[in-house]
Amino acid sequence: MICNSNLEVIPVLIACLRSTSIAEDYNKSDKQQEEARHLSCLILNNLSIPNENKAVMALGDSAADLLALLTRIVEDARPESYLCIICIYNLSFLDDAADFILHFRPTSAPQQHFSPSRHRHTGSRTIHSSNPSGGHDSPMTDGSTLIRVLERVVLTYAPFLQSEKKSVESETVRYTVGILANLCVKSEDRLDIIIQTDLPRFVVQILRTTCKPVNRWTSKSLEEFSMELLSNMSKYSSGRNCLGKLDTFQAMMPIVGMRGIHAYRARLIQSALEGIHDGKTNETQNDQQSRGINTL
Repeated sequence: MICNSNLEVIPVLIACLRSTSIAEDYNKSDKQQEEARHLSCLILNNLSIPNENKAVMALGDSAADLLALLTRIVEDARPESYLCIICIYNLSFLDDAADFILHFRPTSAPQQHFSPSRHRHTGSRTIHSSNPSGGHDSPMTDGSTLIRVLERVVLTYAPFLQSEKKSVESETVRYTVGILANLCVKSEDRLDIIIQTDLPRFVVQILRTTCKPVNRWTSKSLEEFSMELLSNMSKYSSGRNCLGKLDTFQAMMPIVGMRGIHAYRARLIQSALEGIHDGKTNETQNDQQSRGINTL
């Protein structure tokens, strides 16, 4: 249905989301509208799982409208926020779509920021895969960009993580960290944008303060997503410099002593940061010695 050019499933779902989310006559007490919006988000989540559908949804003609609506629902803090974030998370697995997601501005058409580089044939549709063109402003300069919206949402919803109960807010935070981990898997340029936000500091703090034992860091948990993000960051020099400033080496110490994949990742992160950590330790010791001499 999605890859067939004769069927316009995604535009219909977009129209449904628009009419139930940002219409001027929207009534919060209208249960039918709430149900229609919720079901539309659930359908979009299911459709965003197959790789073929990812290309149509994230790179097709309706991609900008879809991502703009998902961003709007998240920014408006509607109950379906976490479903919209999960949908973006699913789409972020498609490497061709990563740059589009990371640079996305809801108020701008995608062709203003992207130049076609190759074509992808999916079913009877032809999808234009894109890469960012040079000379455009960083998404960090515009507060309406998706990455800025994600940053604000995570920092706003952070207090909800203190409760053990799942909530719209905690699930939104969890899958947002998953999006970040996916976006910087293969590109230091993408990572350079992410480290301009306050999100890396937030993720390191999560691992410092979580009360959940390491053996309960299950697949797709917030802690696992956080470890994935830090692992991906440690592969690049800019990421290592950022993690060094956040004292990530010390944050990994309690995890290294455990068993399993998380301990393995923690050791890899520490190994990548050893030079930075050693330099920081020597600098701290020299400062302390200097202060001691001055005191005497």
